[in-house]
Order: sequence, then C-alpha cells, then structure tokens
Amino acid sequence: MWLIGNVFPHITFKDIKNKNWCLFLIQKQILKATKSNAKLDKNIGKYGRLRLNYLKHNHMDIYTILLMDDRLNEHLLEVDREAKEKVKRLVDDICKKENVTEKLKENNQMERVKLMNNFKIIAEEIVEKELVFCQKGE
Repeated sequence: MWLIGNVFPHITFKDIKNKNWCLFLIQKQILKATKSNAKLDKNIGKYGRLRLNYLKHNHMDIYTILLMDDRLNEHLLEVDREAKEKVKRLVDDICKKENVTEKLKENNQMERVKLMNNFKIIAEEIVEKELVFCQKGE
C-alpha cells in the first residue's frame, strides 16, 4: 500500500478497495509514462493501423502489455503483413473458384474490374474479422 501511495500519490485507500478503478488509474499512468517512448513505425499499413485503433479502444490490456514490452510495432507490422498476404491469397482463390481469367480481361475489361473489386472487398472483410478485430496479441 505504501508503494502505491508513493508511485501513484493521487490513489487513495478508497480507490484501492475499488479494484477496477485502481487498475484503470494504473494503466493510465503506465500509458502516460510510455507514450513518450512509443513511436510507431512509418511502414505500418492499413491493417496495422486498424489493429492499433481496435486495441486502443477495445483491448487496452493487450495494448498496454505490447506497449510496455516494446512489441507493439512488431505486432502491428506482423498483423499488417499477414493481412495483406491473406487478402491476396483470398482474391486469387475466389478468382479461381469464379473462373475469372485473363480471357475475361481481354473480352470484357469492365466486368473483370467490377468482379475483382467485389472479390477484394469480400477478402478484406474476412481478413478484418479474422486478423484485425480479434483478441490475438499475446
């Protein structure tokens, strides 16, 4: 108790009894202390940034652990890389399944563009659900 009072002087005994409030305050202090040290890698793409936003707003515990262990950038880059690969693989698989070939590109280019855009949207939705907006992180 003495340690908590010295490290976090604004926390009272009443706050300590309310464990959730106490944990929230400690997380807030930890984030404040580590935010200045944490700089995001500029190579983090769309899916990595979506993952970062999701963790910050929905899983502060995972975000805090990754940040304190200095693994946040690594995690975001990995999610981004995996997501891009999976989108490409899913689009290719859907193209094979729907029989969209180069011949369609020669015969009806606009139809192929429309189909490819639809396939990409489908693949992105799948990837976002499976890789970005999930509890994976530890």
